[in-house]
Amino acid sequence: MGSYTFWNKWSTPIMTSLDEEYDKRVVKECLRYYKNKNRTEVAPLIKGNLYESDFNFFDVARRKNYTSLIRVENFIKSQFQICFHDYFTFHFTEDVGYKMNGVEPENIDVNLKESWIHFSNDKGSWHGIHNHPMTSWGAIYYVKVDETGPEKGGINGFRQPFQNMYIDDGNFFQQDFSVFTIEPQNGKVVFFPANLMHNATPYYGDEQRIVIAANINVNFKR
Repeated sequence: MGSYTFWNKWSTPIMTSLDEEYDKRVVKECLRYYKNKNRTEVAPLIKGNLYESDFNFFDVARRKNYTSLIRVENFIKSQFQICFHDYFTFHFTEDVGYKMNGVEPENIDVNLKESWIHFSNDKGSWHGIHNHPMTSWGAIYYVKVDETGPEKGGINGFRQPFQNMYIDDGNFFQQDFSVFTIEPQNGKVVFFPANLMHNATPYYGDEQRIVIAANINVNFKR
C-alpha cells in the first residue's frame, strides 16, 4: 500500500446550547409583538403563513424593559462567546493559534446587529432555503416549539456548503450527510455560520411555533 497524507479541510461548525434558566414567561413577552396576520416583507417568496417582526427585536425589548427577553439576549451573547472560544481554541481542524492566542471569551465582542421573531400563522407555516448575507454568524433561539418535530414539521435543516452538479460513489461523503437537522427544544439556541444555507420545514402543529433569530457580528478586543 502506498503512503498518503490527508487533511480534514473546511470544517463547518454548528453549535447548540441549552438555556438552563429558560422561563415560559418569555413566551408571554414575545406575544406582545404578534400582530395576528401574515407579515413577510423581506424575501416574501421564500416564506409563507408566517409573522416576522422588524429586525430590531431586542432593541425594542430593551426599550420596553421586557426582562425575560433581555435575559435571553444576554444569554445568546455570553453563550456564543463561550462556544466560539472553546471550539476554535480546542476543536477546529486547522491550527488557528495565530488568531486565538491571547483571546479569552470576554475579549470576543458579540454584536447582535439584527434580531427578529417568527410566529407560525395557521397550518403549513414555512421558511424556504436561504442564508444571511453581510454577517458572519446566525443564531436561532427556540422560544416555543412543543409540537415541532418529524411528525408536525417546523424542523431547521442546514445544508453542507459543497455545491456538486454530479453524484456518484466517489462523492458519497458530500451527499449522504448533506442536510443536518436540529432537534428542537424550548430554550435551545443554535449558532451557525451565516452563509450556510438553511430552512424550516412546513409546520402543522396545533400550537404556535415561536423562534427568535439574530445576525451576529464578531470582533476580538485585545
